[in-house]
Amino acid sequence: MTPRKAVSVPRLEIAAATISAKAAAILEKELEYKEIDEFYWTDSKVTLGFINNVSRRFRKYVANRVQAIRE
Repeated sequence: MTPRKAVSVPRLEIAAATISAKAAAILEKELEYKEIDEFYWTDSKVTLGFINNVSRRFRKYVANRVQAIRE
């Protein structure tokens, strides 16, 4: 489904990272592996900056997705 309003590329990238984290959580729960290493890849420095930044407050859209990724 495409967005109704124009969405910036950084917002689309943080949304994709959120989907990846949620999918990994579902797979981890369903597969019931005792210990497994998880790796997430992105080439977006903006997305990595959002996720790794703990000192700055973000707008609601980004803050909610960063929180979901960290959980």
